[in-house]
Amino acid sequence: MLLAAVALFGNIHIYKKRKGIEDACLSSYIEACCLWMLFLFASTEILSVGRALRFRFLFAIWGVWDAGLLFLLAVQLKELGVTAASGMKSVRAAGLRGWRIFKEAPYYGILVAIGVIVLGLSLVTTPYNWDSMTYHLPRIAYWAQNRSVEHYATNSIRQICSPVLAEFVNLHVYILCRGHDWLFNLLQGASYVTCAVLAGAIAGRLSCGRSLRFLAALLYMSMPIACAEALTTQVDNFAAVWLLFFVYRLLDYVDVKKAMCFDKATVWRVGTMGLCVAWGYLTKPSVCVGMVIFALWLLIVCFRRKDRLRDLAGIFFCALPCVAVPLTPEILRNFKSFGAYASPAAGAAQIVGTAHPAYLFVNMIKNISFNLPTPFVKNGHEIFAKIAQKAAALLQVELDAESISEAGRQYMIHEAGNYACDTAVNPIVLWLFLFCVLWAALGLGRKKWEGCGRGYFVATTLSFLVFCTVLRWEPFVSRYMIAYLALMCPMIAAGIQMGTNRKRGCLFRRGLVGIVSLMCLMETVNISRYHFDIWEGPARTRPYGYFAARYDEMAVYFPLTDQIRSRQYDEVGLYLMKADDFEYPFWEILDGCRLEHILVSNETAVYTDESFVPDCIIWFGELPEEPVKIGGRVYDSITEFGGKQYLLETVENSGK
Repeated sequence: MLLAAVALFGNIHIYKKRKGIEDACLSSYIEACCLWMLFLFASTEILSVGRALRFRFLFAIWGVWDAGLLFLLAVQLKELGVTAASGMKSVRAAGLRGWRIFKEAPYYGILVAIGVIVLGLSLVTTPYNWDSMTYHLPRIAYWAQNRSVEHYATNSIRQICSPVLAEFVNLHVYILCRGHDWLFNLLQGASYVTCAVLAGAIAGRLSCGRSLRFLAALLYMSMPIACAEALTTQVDNFAAVWLLFFVYRLLDYVDVKKAMCFDKATVWRVGTMGLCVAWGYLTKPSVCVGMVIFALWLLIVCFRRKDRLRDLAGIFFCALPCVAVPLTPEILRNFKSFGAYASPAAGAAQIVGTAHPAYLFVNMIKNISFNLPTPFVKNGHEIFAKIAQKAAALLQVELDAESISEAGRQYMIHEAGNYACDTAVNPIVLWLFLFCVLWAALGLGRKKWEGCGRGYFVATTLSFLVFCTVLRWEPFVSRYMIAYLALMCPMIAAGIQMGTNRKRGCLFRRGLVGIVSLMCLMETVNISRYHFDIWEGPARTRPYGYFAARYDEMAVYFPLTDQIRSRQYDEVGLYLMKADDFEYPFWEILDGCRLEHILVSNETAVYTDESFVPDCIIWFGELPEEPVKIGGRVYDSITEFGGKQYLLETVENSGK
C-alpha cells in the first residue's frame, strides 16, 4: 500500500516534469493521495459486492497496481532520459540541497525529531481509547469477517452510522496483516506529520519566511490533542489532512489576478479539491464547515476578479461528480438501513438543537473556552468557565440545556495539562489566535496584507467561529477542533509576519518566534512524558493494552474468554447494550471464533442472520426473566463475571 502511494507520487511528479508543468512537489503529493484513496475506496466497494474482501484478492490487486505503477514510472524515467547513473546523481544532489537547508536552518531538525518520536510511539502503542474499543475497530473486524462493508446487525448503532473512510484504510491494513492490528495507529501518525508539513507549506503561501514556516509546523506538532490522536485510531488528524489539502489547492486560485479558465489543468486541480471534500465528509463531516467557508471566499474572489460565469459553471459541474460519486455507496446503504441519506443518530448529538441566537452565542463561548486554561493562570479552568456562565446568566440562557449540551451534561472545562486523546487542552494555539484577532482589530487590519493573507485570516476566523457555534458542547469537543486549530497555525505565523514588518521589527520577530517555540517545546516534552508513561504501562502489550484506559475490566474479560476457549466454542453471540462496552478485545482474544450480535432491536435488525445459533452468549446487561432461546437452543446456564456481565451457555455444553 505504501509502495503504491510512493510510486503514484513519482509518476505524477515526473509526468509534470516531462510536460513542463511547473508545480510544487506538495501538489503532486496531494494528487497522489487523492488518487490512492480513490483506488482503495473503489476496490473496497467493488470487492464488497461479491463478498470478496479477503487476503488473496487484496494482495493481488495491490500487487498488480504496485507493479503497474512501478513499470509506468520506469517508462517515464526512460522517456525523461534518466539512467541509473544520472538518477543516483540527482538523488545525491537532492540530498546535498537538503543538507544545505538543514545547515542554514538546523532548527528544522526539531520537527524531524518530533515526527520520528510520534511515529515510533504510534507503531508501538496498543490501541486503547474508548472509541476504538467500542465502534472504530469492531466494525473493521465485522467487515473482515463478512468480507464486505455492507451494513450488519449490531446493538451498537455507531458502528453503522459513523463515517467510514479511515476504517476502510485500516480494513485493508488489517486483512493484509492477517488479522493483526500492529499498524492501526499509523494512519493517524502519518496524518499528524502530513498536517504539520501542510501547516508550514500554507504559511509559505502566505509569504512567511523560513522561521515562521517552522513555527507554523511546530505549533501543530506541539498541540496536545493532535499529538494524542496520532497515537490512536481516532480519525481527526486524518480528517484535518483533507481540509488542509483543500485549502492548499484553493490558494492557487485566490492568490492570482488571472481568472479561472475552463481548461484541463483547472478541471484537474478543482477535481482533486472535490475529492478532498468527499474524503473529508467520509472521514469526519465536521471539516466540511471550513470547506464551505473557504469555498465562499474563492467564489467572492472570482466575482471580484470578474471571472466568466460560464467557465465557473463548467468547472463546477466537472468537479461535482468527484464529490457525489464517492458519497453514493454509503448514502445508498444508509437509505436501505434508515430510509435517509444518514442515520438520524449520526451527528444529531453533535449539532446544536436550537436556532435561538442567545443559545447559539452561549454555545460558541462554551466551545471557545474549552482551550483557554493555561498553566500560567492558577485554577484557570474555573476562572474561564465563568465566561460562559456569566454570558448565560446575562442572556437568560440555560447553560446546560440539551440543545447546547450533549445529553444535558453539566458545563465544565478541563484543567491545563490535560493530554488525554479525547480531552486534551490546547492553550498555546488558541491564545495566539485570539491575540492575532485582537491585534488585527486594533489596527493591523489597516495594513496591506501580502498576497492572500487577509482573506485567509478572515476565512479561518469565520470557520472556527461558525464551527464553535453549530457544534454542540461536550466534554470531548477538543478532538473535533483539530482541523480548525490546524488552520490557525499558518494564520498565526502570517500574523506575526505582518505585525513585525516595521523597522526594527525583525529583532522583535526573532524574539517572539523564539519564545513561542520554547513554549511549544516545553509542551511537547510534557506530552511525550504523558504518552511514554501510557506506553510503558498497560498500553505496551496486547491484549492487556486494550484496557489501558479501563484496567479493571481485565478481571472480567480474561476469565470470561478463558472459559469460552476452554469449551472450544466456535460461534459466540454478543449482547452488549451499553454504549461504552468494550467489544474489540473479544475479537482479538477470541481470534478464530465467529462473533455476531443477537436480539438486535434497532434499524439494523433487518440484517440479522437467522441461521446463526451461537454456542454461547456474552451478555452485558440486565438478564431477562425467562431463559434466552435462539434457534431451538436454551441458554439456561449462567455464569456471572462482574456486575451485569455474564456468559450464557446451554446446560449440555456447560456441563452443569
